[in-house]
Amino acid sequence: MKLFTYTLFFLLLLTQFCFSQWYQQNNQPDDYLFAGVKISGLFDEMNGVNQAKETFDTLYSFPSPGSLPSGLAWDGQYLWNCDANSEMIYKLTTTGNVVTSFSAPDYSPSGLEWDGNYLWLASEQLAILYKIDTATGLPIEQFQLPSFGDPDPNGFGLAWDGQFLWHSEYSDSARIYKLDPQNGQVVGSFVPPRNSILGITWAEGFLYGISIEFALSGGYIFKFDPSTGSVLDSAFWEIPYPLGLTWDGSYFWNVSSFTGAGGNERIYKAGNPLTSVDDKISNNVSSFILKQNYPNPFNPSTSIQYAVSSKQFVSLKIYDLLGNEVTTLVNEEIPAGTYEITWYAEGLPSGVYFYQLRTGSFIETKKMVLVK
Repeated sequence: MKLFTYTLFFLLLLTQFCFSQWYQQNNQPDDYLFAGVKISGLFDEMNGVNQAKETFDTLYSFPSPGSLPSGLAWDGQYLWNCDANSEMIYKLTTTGNVVTSFSAPDYSPSGLEWDGNYLWLASEQLAILYKIDTATGLPIEQFQLPSFGDPDPNGFGLAWDGQFLWHSEYSDSARIYKLDPQNGQVVGSFVPPRNSILGITWAEGFLYGISIEFALSGGYIFKFDPSTGSVLDSAFWEIPYPLGLTWDGSYFWNVSSFTGAGGNERIYKAGNPLTSVDDKISNNVSSFILKQNYPNPFNPSTSIQYAVSSKQFVSLKIYDLLGNEVTTLVNEEIPAGTYEITWYAEGLPSGVYFYQLRTGSFIETKKMVLVK
């Protein structure tokens, strides 16, 4: 079965590589704007989507613990990576040290995601979605992944939006599905602009997916409107054969596949963070801004974005319904700009909470709801 998987990888690699050579010979450099960051790169107009090459810089990378890595997830403190060769799931520090590991529930682990309490794993060959208790490494539940009535040999990426799971299927019939985590049923779906999106993640209220468009040289990250599936933005990241994609609240992470498919078995952190979910807000802000958290309601994590117009001492705190302070997210002097922080509400009961931003004379409070 592994030989069959490797053969599919090689065929896809050859196709992607030939197309990459044609692309690089027929495009010219220009400027591009992605998530508020202006860069220089190459454009194409395939499928009506402007795309930029050489946009994301890599901050650093480290070797993956296995020789055939695929899925990647972030639990708020640690990275999780699954490996199809060793058939293991690894818990890693952000510098690549293995904290713990356990056997995957089947021989074809592909996509990973963390929902705040449990780890989810997508099996590429069996088209099964597993919910895993990381304390024991054992699956708690499992569902069949959507595959038009047949086993899906190409089910891969997973993402979590705080309420629903998202799953990417790559092939000629590629789709991205929104799934009910209670029963695995399809809630919605859309057709992505590429049939080779293997990694997806949820970041700042949007769904992102990375394709292996050019295999040896890297892939495009697409920013999707999750309600319509339309492409809002795209950028290029020079990582060989990119697979799993995850977001740690500030930066993207990706894992490169095994050497035989054109990868190099490493995990990468992007050096260019997303500066804003609203491109109209730049680092040259002229006022103080506190945006509504997203998602809201949430469980167990939510993102809060704010902006300050000058260097200020900033306090951002969470309060419960009775006005008791729950936690302090920010309490320091920071330069002018836009910021985003993710709050993980593990161990707290469901209910109404408030977050308050204080900067000198500016005070603003907004309400959010934790639902478990």
